[in-house]
Amino acid sequence: MEGTAYGSASTYGSPSMDVFGQIRVGTPPQLFEVAIDTGSSNLLLTSDECRSLGCLSHKTYDAHSSSTAIFIPIGNPDAGQQGKTSETVLLDISTGQAEGDLVMDEVCLGEQGDVCAKTGFVKMTRMTEAPFSTFPYDGILGVGMPKGSLAKQFNFIGNLADAGALKRNRFSVWMSNENDTESSEIIFGEVAEDRLDSELLWMPVSSYDTGMWQATLDDFAVDGTHIGLCGTIGCQAAFDTGTNAIGAPEHIAETLVNLLDIKQDCSNFDTLPQLGFSFQGSILNLDKGDYVKRVATKNGLECFHQFLSLDLKGPKQDLILLGDPFLRKYYTVFDRESLNIGVALSKHKQPAGYDRQGQAHVGLHHTT
Repeated sequence: MEGTAYGSASTYGSPSMDVFGQIRVGTPPQLFEVAIDTGSSNLLLTSDECRSLGCLSHKTYDAHSSSTAIFIPIGNPDAGQQGKTSETVLLDISTGQAEGDLVMDEVCLGEQGDVCAKTGFVKMTRMTEAPFSTFPYDGILGVGMPKGSLAKQFNFIGNLADAGALKRNRFSVWMSNENDTESSEIIFGEVAEDRLDSELLWMPVSSYDTGMWQATLDDFAVDGTHIGLCGTIGCQAAFDTGTNAIGAPEHIAETLVNLLDIKQDCSNFDTLPQLGFSFQGSILNLDKGDYVKRVATKNGLECFHQFLSLDLKGPKQDLILLGDPFLRKYYTVFDRESLNIGVALSKHKQPAGYDRQGQAHVGLHHTT
C-alpha cells in the first residue's frame, strides 16, 4: 500500500521539515513531536516494537500501555478489538520504506490535550535507516483531504469535526521567516486575523482524488506578464507544508529556472524579477528573496534557486507543489466546511531575507 512521502525530489520534497509540533496520544497520554503535513492524510507514529536503526532516535508509541488503544483491520475499521492483532500495511515514505500496524486511540492537540478525537493511525514497526534516522520528529500528522486517508476513521481533521472539538472545521498556517522572533504556527478552528496583511483570496478545491489541498493555477507570471505554461485549462497546484521548495513537473521547473536565469555567483540577484502565481485572475507574487536562497560560502555569497523537479505518479502526476517559499509569503487557510482554500499576504517582522537558519517549530493553537 502506498502511503505519504517525504524528503525526495521524486515525491514530496525535503526531509528538512519546518512545520511540526506536539500531540498527545493514548491514555495516559504519550507526547510526540510530529511533522504536520497538508500533503498527506494519515497519522504515522514510531512504535515501541520497532527495532530498526531508523526508529532508535525517536520517541515511540506503546499501544499496550494505553487503555484506549484498539487494534483495527483496515477492511472493517469498526471491528477492532483491544488486544487483537491488527492489519499490517507497507508504506513508501521518501527514499525509504516503513511497515506498520493499524491502531485507533485518543489523539489530542498540544501539550494540554484538550482538543481530541479517536483516530486511526499507523504505528510503524519497521523502517529503513534512510531517511528516518535523520528525521527530527517522531511521526507525521497528515491534515490533508479525506481521499488521502486509509479510511474515514484515519482522517484526524474530519474526526475533530465529527467530535465537535473545533469552532469551525478549518485550520490555517502561518510560516515564519528568519527575521521573525516567533515560531511558525497552525491554528485549528479559526483564522489569526492579526497575521494577515491583505484580504483573503478564496478559491475552491479543484479535485479530491489526490487527497491534497489543491486549486487551479491559471498560469505563472514574470514581472506581471503571464508566460503561458499552463495552457487554456490551467495547472493544478497543491499547498503543501511537506515541501521546502516550489515543486513542479520537470518541464515546468526547468522552464522557470531558465527564464529566471539565476546566477550561482549572485551577480544578477539585484535585477531578478518577481515570480507570480495567477489564481482566479489575481497574481500572487514572490520576490527574489523568496525564491532564491543566498548562502555565505568559502567562495563568497552563492545563490540557489528554490525549485524542485518532480516525478509524481497517478493522480498527482502533474501537480505543482507550493511549499515553503510560497507559504512563508502567504498565510493559508484550509476550510473543510466550504471546501475552499484562502490565501493572504502574511505579516512578518521584515521581508524574507537571504538565508534561513534551522527549522521553525510549529506552535499548536486551537479555538474550540
